Amino acid sequence: MEKTIEMKGVDLGMLFGPADAKLKLVEDAFASKIIVRGNIIKIDGDKKEVPVIHEVFHEMGSTLNRKGSLTQDDVKTLIRITAVQNGHESQQLDTVVHYGRKGGFPVELMDRMLILTQSEKMILFSPLALPGQGKLT
Repeated sequence: MEKTIEMKGVDLGMLFGPADAKLKLVEDAFASKIIVRGNIIKIDGDKKEVPVIHEVFHEMGSTLNRKGSLTQDDVKTLIRITAVQNGHESQQLDTVVHYGRKGGFPVELMDRMLILTQSEKMILFSPLALPGQGKLT
């Protein structure tokens, strides 16, 4: 199966990193062939794997636009989460349960958190003082 993606509104230099290091992480994680020319990404491979790779690139672009940066650890996390969610891997996610603009939220803190619903708003409350987080609302 072959799929072509046009990346719009994303700085490809920041998306793929120096020497295409982040692109190589995606290439190494999957067996499909990935070719990048300008803002066009061409994926050629297994029909089950190609949509997963497409979603990884979509999530990379979304993360970059939301946070303003994208690290190699971010890409590794996105690959793992996307692969598990799409049934590409059978592993359970055990380190990150939420990915926000300041990075992943570790599962070991999640058991100490309560999620309360108040007039169609989700409020995150923690009885612990999280370093560097300040006031949670």
